[in-house]
Amino acid sequence: MKYNYEIIEYQSGLPINIFVHRVHEVELHWHNEIEVIFVLKGSLSIMVGPNHYLLKEKDLILINRNEVHSTYKTGEDNILLAFQINPKFSHSYYPDLGKLTFDVKSFLFDEMHQERFDKIRHYLAQLMWVMNKKGEGYLFQLVIIVNSLLLHLIKYFNPIIVDDVKVKNHKKNLERLDRIIKYVDENYAQKISLQQISNQEYLSVYYLSHFFKDHVGVPFQEYVIQKRLETSVDLLLHSDQTITDIAASCGFSDIKLFYKHFKKKYKCKPLEYKQQIRLRESNVNGDNLSHKGYLDIEHTAIFENLFAYQQLDNKTIQESVPPEERFHVIRADQEGTSFPHYWRKLATFGRAIEGLREDWRRQLREMQKEIGFEYIRFHGIFNDEMMLCNRNTLGEIIYNWTYVDQLFDFLLEIGIKPFLELSFMPSELKKTDETVFWWKGNISPPNDIMQWTQMVTALIKHCVNRYGMKEVQNWYFEVWNEPDYEGVFWDGSKEEFFEFYKETATAIYEISNRFQVGGPGLAFPLNQAWIKKFLDFCHANQVPLDFISYHIYCEDDHIESSQGEDSGTFYETMGNPYGSYYCGSDYTGEQAKRMKETIESLSTQKIEIHVTEWNISHSSRNLIQDTAFMAPFIIDSVLKTRGTVDSLGYWAFTDLFEEFKAGLTPFHGGFGLINHHGIKKSSYFAYTFLSKLGDELIEQGEDYIVTKRDGHIQILLYHYVYFDYLFRNGDITGLNQIERYSVYEEKPYKNIRIHLKGLHGNYRRTNYVLNREDGSSFDAWVNMGAPMDLTGEDVSYLKAKAFPKLEVSYLFEVTEYEVTAQLPVHGVELIILEKVL
Repeated sequence: MKYNYEIIEYQSGLPINIFVHRVHEVELHWHNEIEVIFVLKGSLSIMVGPNHYLLKEKDLILINRNEVHSTYKTGEDNILLAFQINPKFSHSYYPDLGKLTFDVKSFLFDEMHQERFDKIRHYLAQLMWVMNKKGEGYLFQLVIIVNSLLLHLIKYFNPIIVDDVKVKNHKKNLERLDRIIKYVDENYAQKISLQQISNQEYLSVYYLSHFFKDHVGVPFQEYVIQKRLETSVDLLLHSDQTITDIAASCGFSDIKLFYKHFKKKYKCKPLEYKQQIRLRESNVNGDNLSHKGYLDIEHTAIFENLFAYQQLDNKTIQESVPPEERFHVIRADQEGTSFPHYWRKLATFGRAIEGLREDWRRQLREMQKEIGFEYIRFHGIFNDEMMLCNRNTLGEIIYNWTYVDQLFDFLLEIGIKPFLELSFMPSELKKTDETVFWWKGNISPPNDIMQWTQMVTALIKHCVNRYGMKEVQNWYFEVWNEPDYEGVFWDGSKEEFFEFYKETATAIYEISNRFQVGGPGLAFPLNQAWIKKFLDFCHANQVPLDFISYHIYCEDDHIESSQGEDSGTFYETMGNPYGSYYCGSDYTGEQAKRMKETIESLSTQKIEIHVTEWNISHSSRNLIQDTAFMAPFIIDSVLKTRGTVDSLGYWAFTDLFEEFKAGLTPFHGGFGLINHHGIKKSSYFAYTFLSKLGDELIEQGEDYIVTKRDGHIQILLYHYVYFDYLFRNGDITGLNQIERYSVYEEKPYKNIRIHLKGLHGNYRRTNYVLNREDGSSFDAWVNMGAPMDLTGEDVSYLKAKAFPKLEVSYLFEVTEYEVTAQLPVHGVELIILEKVL
């Protein structure tokens, strides 16, 4: 090619051009025209700026005006359709076309998301047909089709307007790049260096080196080698020179070096390459098809890939679903901020007795090994089923620590400490017979407060004697659960609870004032009147309060307004979650922020804040909780509570949970990160990914976070899509055991690019991909036929499917790296760059 700036010659006097051709190798160039390339046959390697893409049959790409690019043949033949249009085409009625840049890359999307691109293929097919037929008035037809294509690009591909300053700077950069490339064109046969060019451009070698790579995609010396190889191919095919003479005339210092680079690029020796090209030319009548009509091509079947789109139905493409684009430039070597893993501080489960089951223990043991939580919280340490509190024949209270010891021994053995909720009331101490849940946890105040505090004191002293004071002082003691939910979790008045809390907390402090005492696990944390009275009471009576705990569920229904006056309301809602009204998509983070502000405004002392229960729903039968939605929901909620909570306890880690008896199907909408067969859900891997983040925050955005630890970099990306308007407001049409994805907002794929600078050295790149296709056990279960009863083989299969896609590669001697992720709705990706020697 004579000029790097390509001059387009237009057909029929119009500022457009469309033609079919084969590409062997087109050197680095740019032009003022927008260009669309459509692969009709074979494949094509293309460099656009610093990015390399492989286009296969039916793939589309749009090259923006003055975008530096080059194309190369792969190991197979190709036939391409190219369409070029000068921005002046629409200058009189759309003068800003020349300032727009589009991101059109069909190969980044799967077959289910080709509708927008199919419309482009449709217009290209129409243009090619009209251009070749040249019927009466065909020029008018061409104008109509081109305008339709441009309108489609503007409406459905989110063009970015480049301002005049950037246009001017880009033009200046292209002029500099043109001078550099021309210098290489004129001097490639000689020994040339970047230092020579930097002297001419009055720039430092360092700056010029980065400038060249940023615009061309390869280092300067590699480009020089490519130029020499391209010239050698021309001489090889069109001259009688020997291989030695060709190597010397193209600037290679010796023949071995020439062979090395030639084989690396063309996968064969020079003479073998020459034979292959001549054989191909003998089978094809000419290599350039641009001046032939489509019927002149020997294999007209090639055009089936084009004209299959000519009669494309004019179905409406939803304007609400253009792809979302995100691009971020981040320096990995910048100083970060402390990033504690507050979400790993607390795990939760249903009730104490479940902790004696072997299947439950297997699940917790595995979760601890893979994620590692610091504390675990649960109901019912004093439930009758734990057999802790008893009376002998004389009516005296005696304690049996057998089950308590078995539970605590196991927890400490696997490295997790109790966040001990002091509940519910044992029958021997109850004041009333009111209970909650299938397992009948008694919710009454004690008949004798002294007997209650003696039991609490005895439990703690027993634990101190068994595990040591140093260990137990690190535990948390949470007094009761949701006492503000009167009539459901507390069968007494607010004032009775305040006294109950005072006596309990005081008794604990009498053993040691270094114990961490708090509560009360509020059900309605935004009820500021209740919180204020509680805090005022503790302050006025000098009651120990080391932390406030509360719960967040993202449903906004009649429970809160009733304040528990009708206990039937609770059971109806918990047993049948549908018809609930869901709060906004950012409810968890917003509530955590408001609660922190409330506590800080009402309390005179700094106290810890713990969310000891949290989930999308307060029902263990909400089918949403099994879906792939939960992974980005958890990640988004966790990251948006940063700085507002000291722990965020997801309720609960397992479906081995019996508030309303066991679930009847493998995926019955249970709370758990793991179902009752031990199969991990998408929600589990949200915590796996979060646990792999570093302890130093580099940058956090709406849908990504970048962290580091010991030189390693972690990048977490996610596509969080929330419920649609109807479902948020109680409409459950279409939601059933199998179909659970009809209730979300319609969103497109999200393309996120993160360009990391400031890297240094070699890295092991590990990429985890989690979405409905990879890692979602629920979707795998549906795909296998959704059996209600699983065999051992079924369980093994689903456990194997319940793992994200994993890719590993190595990066050598890198200073920067770009992550490009195409995330479907409910998709998550984690990229770890692990520094290696």
